[in-house]
Amino acid sequence: MNVAQLHPELEGRAPNGVGAAIALSRVESLAQDAIAAFSQAIPRITEGIPLPLGRNVEAGFTPEAASFHLNRVAHTVSINVAVFLHVTGNPAQRIATLQYEVRNEPLDIRIDQSTLTVSLEPRGAATLAPNPGTVLDPAAIIAAGYVTSTGTADIAAFEQEVYFPFLWNVSQGLVRSVIRSLPVPQPLVAMAVIRPVAPVEAELVDDYLLVWSVRATANVPDCSEQPSPITPSSLTWRLRPNSPAPSSPFDTSSPPFALYYSAVPILAWHSSVLKPAVMVSQSGGSVIGWRFDAAIGLDSLLVELVPAANGGTIEASAALTIVGVASAFLNTPCGATGLISASVQGDADATASLAVTYDSSSHRVNTVLNAQGSINGGTVRINTGGSLGIFGSILGELVTWLVRLGVIHLDVQVNERGSSSIWDGGRFNAMAGGRDFRPHLRVGDGSALVAISETD
Repeated sequence: MNVAQLHPELEGRAPNGVGAAIALSRVESLAQDAIAAFSQAIPRITEGIPLPLGRNVEAGFTPEAASFHLNRVAHTVSINVAVFLHVTGNPAQRIATLQYEVRNEPLDIRIDQSTLTVSLEPRGAATLAPNPGTVLDPAAIIAAGYVTSTGTADIAAFEQEVYFPFLWNVSQGLVRSVIRSLPVPQPLVAMAVIRPVAPVEAELVDDYLLVWSVRATANVPDCSEQPSPITPSSLTWRLRPNSPAPSSPFDTSSPPFALYYSAVPILAWHSSVLKPAVMVSQSGGSVIGWRFDAAIGLDSLLVELVPAANGGTIEASAALTIVGVASAFLNTPCGATGLISASVQGDADATASLAVTYDSSSHRVNTVLNAQGSINGGTVRINTGGSLGIFGSILGELVTWLVRLGVIHLDVQVNERGSSSIWDGGRFNAMAGGRDFRPHLRVGDGSALVAISETD
């Protein structure tokens, strides 16, 4: 499948959630690299496996990297695995070696809902059987403590206590575990701000492993200086009218990975970033000083998906409200003496656009929400409570005058707060082969796809 096919596949499965696609060719190459690394592990991680049977006997395995193959049409797995018994503490002294040849076994997908991770394993492990001709080493059997009264290897006792139980009950499960433990990239785990919510589902579709959740959550860390979140009265998204069909310059490519975000969590993320996103704190004056503290809140938000031949954009427009407190005080040699305070409210509009960037140093995919907005000075409302007499009137006029002159600036700039990491490639990069990547945004009718391609 290519980008143009992956996008609607994921959109159909998770219209309100998030998802990812992993190319089976990448899973295969990463597994082969991992198998090759097994032989270089010090100490060996494939030897000295304790067994719940017999005495002085441990197990080990040796998968063959070149034999590992994923059939990307039939969705089957093939691999050669040697499973062996050896004397405890001495992997070189092997008692018996079982050669398993897994050939075109259908794949099953296992999902750990607690960690939102997936793994692959052969469906028919119970039908696996080692190649005939296994030879038991009498000297190794003696070293394991199976000795007859005449000093020869007690092969019968070893077979009864260890070999046959291992052959029929343990070795097949070990082969299954070997395949299940091979690395599968986990893009969902690396999702940062917009995250999947269990349950996670997965399916092999053509030459990709698709993983998705039908629900998602958007999290933006709060700072202690920020006011409490305000739930907007109106949160909506739409496809911009008269937009062309979704497309991108990369539609015909088949990326190793792709990230999928439906419009619902995108909308939630925009609102989380914009709602009270800016604190305003200004002061001035001489003998009569003034101070103005306020927070910008989000009243409503419209997110528009705008497909285009270049991949498209995601744009937002919002109605904001500023709520603050203005105070006036008299500066004296003994300090400031409070005169009066008043609440201030004003209306604003904001617009925003979303871009996707990649930081090669941290391997993070970032979204930059470039937003701009300003308070309409003509809408500023001053409220001194109506019982403050001339002082309230003076303060109200002072604040109004300062706003009209632009001394108190109520411009809203949320550019800095709009930048968030949506995908932590640092957690993902090692399992993805240690390569550097580049994201490409494709905006659809109700979602966005970020295709992750390798850099040259």
